[in-house]
Amino acid sequence: RSRWNVALKIPKKLSDSGKFLPEAKLLVNCDKHNKNLVNLQGIIYTTSPSTGKLVHFALILEYCHVGQLKEYLVDHRNDFKAVDKNSLSQVSCIDGFPHIWAGNRINHAVELLAVWAYQVVSGMDFLASRGIYHGDLAARNVLLTEKFVAKVSHFRQAKILNKD
Repeated sequence: RSRWNVALKIPKKLSDSGKFLPEAKLLVNCDKHNKNLVNLQGIIYTTSPSTGKLVHFALILEYCHVGQLKEYLVDHRNDFKAVDKNSLSQVSCIDGFPHIWAGNRINHAVELLAVWAYQVVSGMDFLASRGIYHGDLAARNVLLTEKFVAKVSHFRQAKILNKD
């Protein structure tokens, strides 16, 4: 039996569920095609047997353990160090990303910022190739996985553009 860590995106009010439907449709079309987009794992909804009206609605999304890029950058702003010839012997790769050992703590190599920028561009390039406009790209809408992979999220303002 395998277990998944997932995130549930639930509207505050049931009447807001309609705002999540375009995001759900967009994510279904992008699902698992790009490693730098938060993946949709499923959709939960129930309807009233008597009225057929929506009673509950939630998106099941890939869980990004580290959280928002913006918060991570603020909380760890002093943990990014440039790799120079004096620190090369202390550099190691953790999950493919360069880190610098400083005593008993890990500092991120500043090059990790460029990796994240590339990953965000990769996700946005994929959306553009599908004719999708994100509409709200910001560090708060980029999530980091436990392996420090950046993933574009929050597609509520996204629009599918006409190819004309």
